[in-house]
Amino acid sequence: MTTVLRNARIYSPAGNDLSAMVVDGATIAWLGSDDAVDVHAGPSDDVVDLEGAFVTPAFVDAHVHCTGTGLLLTGLDLSVPPGTVFALLGSNGAGKTTVVKILSTLLKPDAGTATVDGFDVVTQPA
Repeated sequence: MTTVLRNARIYSPAGNDLSAMVVDGATIAWLGSDDAVDVHAGPSDDVVDLEGAFVTPAFVDAHVHCTGTGLLLTGLDLSVPPGTVFALLGSNGAGKTTVVKILSTLLKPDAGTATVDGFDVVTQPA
């Protein structure tokens, strides 16, 4: 599925003044302006108006390693500023679901710490 995100303030090393993003599955396919996004969007794409929200794309795939028993998330250093719309993207098996399960207290991390809004998800779950 392709999703078009419009009317955003997007942070990216790709450039300044970015306001639109096309996401194809779990891949950012294009970054640019609202004026130019229509060339990259199809009629059946899901279009989301972010109403000026700040977006910081993040990628989780460098810290996942195969082990004899399956995949292992070995590390992640991630900070999201308050009030930010955050996209967690990555290929299948990259660890996205594991990260979300840990941050939502559905899964305990084997080591390290994980905090949400200053609360430790292991010692101070909701």
